[in-house]
Amino acid sequence: MTLAFLGSRAGVEIPEVARAGLASVAGLAAAVLGVRGVVAVPRRRPRLVALDLDDTRGRARDLAAKVSSALATEGLHEPEDRPFWAHLTLARMQGRPARAGNAGVQLARRPPDSLTFDHVTLYRSLSSPSGARYEPIERRRLVTAG
Repeated sequence: MTLAFLGSRAGVEIPEVARAGLASVAGLAAAVLGVRGVVAVPRRRPRLVALDLDDTRGRARDLAAKVSSALATEGLHEPEDRPFWAHLTLARMQGRPARAGNAGVQLARRPPDSLTFDHVTLYRSLSSPSGARYEPIERRRLVTAG
């Protein structure tokens, strides 16, 4: 689940992004989110397939707000105007989107009823002709109950 998308960054900024972003979540609780289902976005001509998550307690939203604010304070991020949407991107479509709507989207197996997000990780996205590869740079554990 993406908390803050930073786009292209110079390598020299990565340590500052890690410091500010990961320090902002120190001591915060893990997010336990319910699974609503698979959605295609936008519905009429989808470009994205995602697992829609239920953030009733607002923990994922709060994590995203903390990270975004900390990075913006350091001049490393421009917060988005749209509200945070708790989801996991499953696939992106390139080219002209089909008229699939949500009807043609199915998973190979049923997802669990809930997912626990107990780490925040800074990733580097590496583009290639075969698709993006995500390389973890640094990780911070969140507080878990029990």
